[in-house]
Amino acid sequence: MASSSESHELRAREIDGLRFAAVGFIALFHVVHYYVKIGGAGPVSASGPATRYVLADLAPYGHPAIALLVLCSGFIFAWPFAMHYLGGAPCPRWRPFVRRAIGAHRVLYVLGLTFFLGCFTIAEARSLLTLVPHYLAGVFYIHSLVFGQPNPIDAGTWFLEVEVQLILLAPLLARLFAIRSARARRGVLVALIVVLAAAQAWLVPPGSRLALTAIPFLPVFFAGFLLLDLHVAGGRPPETSPAWDVVALLALALMAGVWRTTQLNWLALPALTLLLGVATLRGRYLSRGLRSRRMMGVAAGWYGLYLLHGPLVVVAVELTRHLVVTDSFAVNLLVQCLLVAPLLAALLAAVLAGERVVGAWTLPSWWDRIGREGVGPGEAVHGPPRRSSLELLLGSPPAIRGESTAE
Repeated sequence: MASSSESHELRAREIDGLRFAAVGFIALFHVVHYYVKIGGAGPVSASGPATRYVLADLAPYGHPAIALLVLCSGFIFAWPFAMHYLGGAPCPRWRPFVRRAIGAHRVLYVLGLTFFLGCFTIAEARSLLTLVPHYLAGVFYIHSLVFGQPNPIDAGTWFLEVEVQLILLAPLLARLFAIRSARARRGVLVALIVVLAAAQAWLVPPGSRLALTAIPFLPVFFAGFLLLDLHVAGGRPPETSPAWDVVALLALALMAGVWRTTQLNWLALPALTLLLGVATLRGRYLSRGLRSRRMMGVAAGWYGLYLLHGPLVVVAVELTRHLVVTDSFAVNLLVQCLLVAPLLAALLAAVLAGERVVGAWTLPSWWDRIGREGVGPGEAVHGPPRRSSLELLLGSPPAIRGESTAE
């Protein structure tokens, strides 16, 4: 088992890879969902209606991928605070933490909204005055709270507003890591997950605008906290095993199946995302793939891909949906996905190139940047790097309070 700080820091990069994979699934899902929504192309064979029904039934599965993003956010946003309470690292102050976390993607977010505002105004001849209120609310991350619906300029920004709400809450919620007993701390986290998941119907009534806020995702956010707690236990990297790769596949299958059952999804989804997170960090092949150099080369573009892919998918599918290859709806859909995939790859390349130009992503992992004293996301690093919070915990690892570091 590796014991160096470098190997453990690389181990945590699976979360970056998992987050990017979730965004990729969301983008692919939107291609499928929009193609099914508009009716697709070409004649439909005898099995066509059944195929179309199955694909339409897959539409809600975008939500489990969103839950994975929230799990990763819980893991990442709690990291510097867990390092403080468990490893003795300096405690991040609330204002710099929030400013740096939001500022990491602020320029891209505003530019994206501005670009799509101009596109909608020109392409659809919509009145600028009717869109400006949505634009301004979106710029300040309050559109869902004000209007109670996704932003018509870019519907996907509702989750980015949830992300900001989670950033604001993270320093307060992460005080749970101040509980010195590992058993008590994890017990509190489990209790919060269960209670909040069970109370969702009461906390978020049907049709409530709170459905587009952080409240429905707090159970999964706390699951990210628990994943982090389990990950740093003992101050050394976990063993990896192919058995955990099998567990990850089972967790993915169960997430898809559970989402069909409305009565169980809120209760089971936090547990299954946590299980998938644990399997990601402990699976031999999954871990190796998600933290590979190639994956780390593209994972930093997750935010831009999520922000910008929605309108691109709509335009691409509208232009190519009449392409008929066979009488099979499923085959035509596959062709549609293959046509849109290169556009999404080009979008990702453009995002990564833009990030390099502005110097906003000097390092590939969010906690690499936030962990450096005085340097946050979006700020270039010059000169020799200082010791990060992660290094304070794992470089020459101090004992984690309340836990034994013995093998």
